[in-house]
Amino acid sequence: MRHRIFILLKYLAWVVLLLVLAYGALILFVHPSLNRDWSPDEVVLARSMISAEIRKEKGESFSAIKGLLRQYEIIYVIADEHDVIKLRSNYRKDDVFLYPVKTTKENMQKLFISMLTRANKLATEPEFYNTLTNTCTTNIVAHVNEIAPGRIPFSYKVLMPGYSDELARQVGLIDNTLSIEELRAKYRINDKALKYADDPLFSERIRE
Repeated sequence: MRHRIFILLKYLAWVVLLLVLAYGALILFVHPSLNRDWSPDEVVLARSMISAEIRKEKGESFSAIKGLLRQYEIIYVIADEHDVIKLRSNYRKDDVFLYPVKTTKENMQKLFISMLTRANKLATEPEFYNTLTNTCTTNIVAHVNEIAPGRIPFSYKVLMPGYSDELARQVGLIDNTLSIEELRAKYRINDKALKYADDPLFSERIRE
């Protein structure tokens, strides 16, 4: 079956992305990421992503059951947006959506710093991934609620993250004037990702 990825973003200097993987109607797991657009006057003109995920050993694959049994460490991976999105849209053939997020530049900056701080802490104080309590999704929710307490309330949609864009719409993080079906149709970027795969302005093109 085809995967589905939802990405949340903000069209300013700071961008937050939430990547959710779903297999048809059966929701398996989430892969949310934070994306930062570097300012034009900065030396590094790139878009980086911070992603919470399991640390796989050679030959190891993900299992939700093993995730309950302290089999994986959780890590934060920092990667180039171009590589991360193209891997999913162009090579894995996942559906990729980009949603503008309603937030402030100040909160995006705080969120970015919060995630970097946690990434550094995990390097010295490792933690086990847990399918229910310490996942990609729960970490993103924790970061958001640290900056804005109560912004994302507890919901089964956090535990079943294929509904993440629905939850974001419900709490007003993304446009709620359109139906979820209309939003997904409007912000799906697979065709653009394929068309502009080798364009040096890839990030700008997929946002047009």
